[in-house]
Amino acid sequence: SGDGTLSQTLSQYQAVFEAPQGTGDYSRNIAFAVTTNAIAAAINAVDEGGSSATGLALATGTAGSITNALTIDSSQNVLVELTTAQALYTLTPKLQVETTGSDAGLSAWRNENGAGGPYLFLGKSRGTSVHADTIVQDDDVLGSLMWVGADGSDRNSHAASIIAYVDGSPGTDDMPGRLELNTSADGAASPTLGLRIDSSQDVNIPNGGLAIGT
Repeated sequence: SGDGTLSQTLSQYQAVFEAPQGTGDYSRNIAFAVTTNAIAAAINAVDEGGSSATGLALATGTAGSITNALTIDSSQNVLVELTTAQALYTLTPKLQVETTGSDAGLSAWRNENGAGGPYLFLGKSRGTSVHADTIVQDDDVLGSLMWVGADGSDRNSHAASIIAYVDGSPGTDDMPGRLELNTSADGAASPTLGLRIDSSQDVNIPNGGLAIGT
């Protein structure tokens, strides 16, 4: 419809495929075959159980041998090379990549005859809807980079982080900020502040010393 809401009426769709009926079952809704009975790629519906929750899985490979490459689950998590969203430090990211090799990475590459390079934005508002621009407040977190390691039981052990905060009173064309670098001590699983750069660009090391050299 005009407001972006998807219709729940079957007659509004040009093609309807039957969804799988058992938890964990796949329904090969759209398949691409090179030869008879040799499927090279497929888009599958996946029954996740509970209130008919259904995800989508995109499988690719060679004729007769395909595996899941990308899954969009019923919570709209996007998963690359895994089928179940994983919690990291008690949070479940909407985009997850997990592999068993050296290709577990993300890239952004820019080709242009100019000085500009690729970029990554992390941002926040105090709004409660998509596209909101409600002003943030002093000490709000604008974004975090977190490093988490498996500790043998789960993925909740947090080794280090870099966090950006609002550092003052923001306003139109005015966004004071500070960066905090945090690390976890031996025997701990939650980082503590190691270094702070505030909106005046003063550098503070609250709990340790500055060592220069070896």
